[in-house]
Amino acid sequence: MTLPELAVKKPIATLMMLVSLLVLGIIALSRLELAFMPETEDKSLWVVVSYQNASPKSVEKMVLRPLEESLSSINGLEHMMAMGDSRGGRIRLSFDFEANMALVRAEIRERIDRTRDELPDDIDRIVISESYNVRESGETIIEARIASGRDLSKSYELLERKIVRPLERIPGVAVVSLDGVNPREIRINVDLNKIKKHKVDPRAIWRTISQNNKNSALGVLRSDQTKMTFRAVGALSDVEQIKRLTIDGTTIKIGDVANITYTEPPLEYGRHLDGHFAIGLNVAKESTANTIEITEAVHKRIAQMQDDPELDGINFLVWQDQGKEIKNTLDDLKQTGLFGAIFASLVLFIFLRKVSTTLVAVACIPFSLIVTTGIIWLQGKSLNTISLLGLIVGLGMLVDNAVVVMENIDRYQKKGYGGRVAAILGAKEVSVAVITATLTSIIVFLPMVFSKTTNMNIILQELGGVIILTLLASLLISQTLIPLASARLLKQSKGLSGDVNLEKSRKTPVMDKIQDRYVKILTYTLKHRWISVVTGVVLLASTYYPVNNMNFNFDTSPTEMFIGLRVKVTQSVSLSQKEIIMTEIENSLKPYKEEFNVQSIYSWWSEGNSIVRLYMKQGFQNEESMNKVRKRLQGILPKIAGVKIQVQDNGPFWRRNSGKRVAAQLQGPDSETLSILGEEALQRIETLPGLFDFYSTAEGGKLELQAKLNRDRLSIYGVSSNEPSNLVEMTFRGRRLPSFKGAEGEIDMRLSLGDTENTDLSDLKNLEFVRDGAVNISMESIASFTIKKGPGRIQRQNKISSIWIGARFEKGQRNDYQKQLVEKLKNMPLPEGYSWQFNNRWRGAQQSQDDFMLNLLFALGLIFAVMASLFESIKQALALMISLPFALAGAFWTLYLVEVDFDQSASIAVLLLLGIVVNNGIVMVEHINMYRRQGWNRSEAMIQGGKERLRPILMTALTTLVGLIPIIVQKPSLGGVYYYSMAYVIIGGLLFSTVLTTLFLPATIALVEDAPAKILSLFSRSKSKSKLKTKLKPSRTES
Repeated sequence: MTLPELAVKKPIATLMMLVSLLVLGIIALSRLELAFMPETEDKSLWVVVSYQNASPKSVEKMVLRPLEESLSSINGLEHMMAMGDSRGGRIRLSFDFEANMALVRAEIRERIDRTRDELPDDIDRIVISESYNVRESGETIIEARIASGRDLSKSYELLERKIVRPLERIPGVAVVSLDGVNPREIRINVDLNKIKKHKVDPRAIWRTISQNNKNSALGVLRSDQTKMTFRAVGALSDVEQIKRLTIDGTTIKIGDVANITYTEPPLEYGRHLDGHFAIGLNVAKESTANTIEITEAVHKRIAQMQDDPELDGINFLVWQDQGKEIKNTLDDLKQTGLFGAIFASLVLFIFLRKVSTTLVAVACIPFSLIVTTGIIWLQGKSLNTISLLGLIVGLGMLVDNAVVVMENIDRYQKKGYGGRVAAILGAKEVSVAVITATLTSIIVFLPMVFSKTTNMNIILQELGGVIILTLLASLLISQTLIPLASARLLKQSKGLSGDVNLEKSRKTPVMDKIQDRYVKILTYTLKHRWISVVTGVVLLASTYYPVNNMNFNFDTSPTEMFIGLRVKVTQSVSLSQKEIIMTEIENSLKPYKEEFNVQSIYSWWSEGNSIVRLYMKQGFQNEESMNKVRKRLQGILPKIAGVKIQVQDNGPFWRRNSGKRVAAQLQGPDSETLSILGEEALQRIETLPGLFDFYSTAEGGKLELQAKLNRDRLSIYGVSSNEPSNLVEMTFRGRRLPSFKGAEGEIDMRLSLGDTENTDLSDLKNLEFVRDGAVNISMESIASFTIKKGPGRIQRQNKISSIWIGARFEKGQRNDYQKQLVEKLKNMPLPEGYSWQFNNRWRGAQQSQDDFMLNLLFALGLIFAVMASLFESIKQALALMISLPFALAGAFWTLYLVEVDFDQSASIAVLLLLGIVVNNGIVMVEHINMYRRQGWNRSEAMIQGGKERLRPILMTALTTLVGLIPIIVQKPSLGGVYYYSMAYVIIGGLLFSTVLTTLFLPATIALVEDAPAKILSLFSRSKSKSKLKTKLKPSRTES
């Protein structure tokens, strides 16, 4: 007994099963946790080394290179990126997906400990972090800016007490961090003139404080009845105690040569938001917390803070809200799905022309979606944007099975069969074809579901898994609910007075005309089968043009929230001078905010780096709108002497040579030389037509003072080479001291040169090296000094220093621009040890391309196996496979005409398209075979079967097409990635294949079936002719 028969004959049992599944889904909808993306473990870690006021070259040599050598051999390491500047160094380690991050973290810590002897002694700290910012832990869900008309740079305690702590008390919040204001610390500001006068070594000050600021465990006192530990309490507890400390080896107090303060340290960077000083506020959640609930609680708490008089005049601007983004994305997807369902319902009604029949078919959509959510809930997963996208993409396919079954039942009813009999016969007749068609759609996702686990494949597996569940749910409903509802709810078509009126009730004038025209065309193609061959060859040959003139980018198409500007200041200037420069740039952009649809202008500057960002309004955060602004920026930005303003490429380094970008990587041993070469390379490519937003990642150099020690004199004085450097470093760079234990807890303490001190080269030359029992030595007597230009920042990839040179393009093919770029740069003279890398593709893009080709071949093989098993015919399966290139041709032509790249979303859509396309062919071929099994002539069976299957094929194709229209219109993004190329591929491919399959598939089958006999006939005829010639030769000879 088939499933449709069981559903009709056992209605109560069937209804109870369906109601149970429906109730499960409804319960799941109320309990499913909403999330942004599927849960994945980040397989990267940061090693952050704090080494303040050091030159980038020193950081590279003394910090980055030793750590790189030690960390590079960790098992599972795939990529290593390092950067160094005056604040220290950062190394990002990326691992393969099989790596156990707990073990990796332990191994990193062990290797750092083993390398510690090779690193400078005065490194402040080394932190292993999951984030670039070591103060962030957990997943950052809200990024905000705090702005005010008053100066907040000295208000750390107020912000900590009134904002940070209340937010951290919200359940589920892991940490709240402030950026742009620092907590108070104790600073021992050494007066350079006084230490010269009193001949005090700054290192002696550091030793004195360190030795007098600690508690020591002294042991344990034991007796028969007691056990008591005792320790010496010697830690400093008051600023006055520091002032009164006597410097070792002298009678001088620390307060005599240093000014001791307890206040906020000066900021090493500045930040503006729409022209006002701003402070960053980041909120991170615990791993198990619900994002939406926490963000709503944070917004509620922030709203309450507005009424606090102590926070009067302080404004909050939420920069990025992951909770809001989740809800917006879910709302967009729901809206897309709703419109898709409405369009699909209209198509069904136009074809079926019955409200009751349409409602039964449309009922498949919500029922399948609800049942699928129930299964997702049982799996313990969340309803995230990827799973919801799977529901939306599968929406148009959900009614396919229902349409085929419903249309066939309707056909039997119009023949005069009763509702019960029509439901059983109609559903049973197409049952095998519907099951097989569903299997082919599912099969294309199997390679994706069982492929190697990566961060991207986790997303694809989530998407494929949800689509598989929706298709299985729709199959179950088409085989149970549709026959049951048809038998119980739909009535037989009754004529008013016999067969004449019955015939009238069956007429559908428009569809009848389409079918009549179709029969004529099909009859003609079966008589002239060469037309299908010529049409197929011409269409496939024409595909060469779009394929050769479009961009293939097996990477995602990421969205961008802002346009970045990079500000290079060629001379060394103070932060206050930089603020003046940044303010001038901001003022030049303000008049264009409305014209450019800019929401906010944000700027950030430090000693080595300065940026300006134009954050776009909602609805204008797309490549087309932002490229228009980028092209206009160069004409309105101010011309400031000694300042170069560049439009910045916001993409990460591994995507600079993908999408609508062209780039080349220059590698070499010296960062300063790379910077000079980068400027020359940039001038060369700026003449290339069609490109804009030219950029170089080389940091602008800054002046630095270099000291070269005279080793002969050091030997005469009996001084080791590291002692002078330690003295200079202690005096001019400062050093962190053990924490001060105050009433408010541990407080950072630092020894440094006074911030208000004006120093020059003479101060360094006259700095004296104090020696016990010997004449002091000035630095000038043991070293020579030169001023050179050094790099502002060091960038390294896999232990090699490198920079990127590149640009954007809007129209044209990336390969053409890349060739022009190569021609401009390959003949550029380079010093020995420097080289260009022109084919540096992101590892993930190459892997995506390889995975796509493997999955495509695997899916094709599985589809062929299923169809051959269904038809019990290799020939018919082969004929149906030949129609697949028509779908690919339609997809490529569509992408070319709408000027959309073939990206990762498009490659996923191709796999999905294969399963959709063969469905129509399977239903048609199986119906034709039914007539042939009944003894019909092949041509007659093809004409009758094609005519009867035309309506359901058009219905299923149109419901799928109109379900995707909202995606094309809205062009939504998901997780920062555009996916509308998926809709273009499916629409174009399905449109082409539907037309060509219905017209030429029967003729193709006839050709394939007759081909062996034709080949054998030609071979036999050729063999007969050769035998005849052999017989005739002797007779001719005799004559």
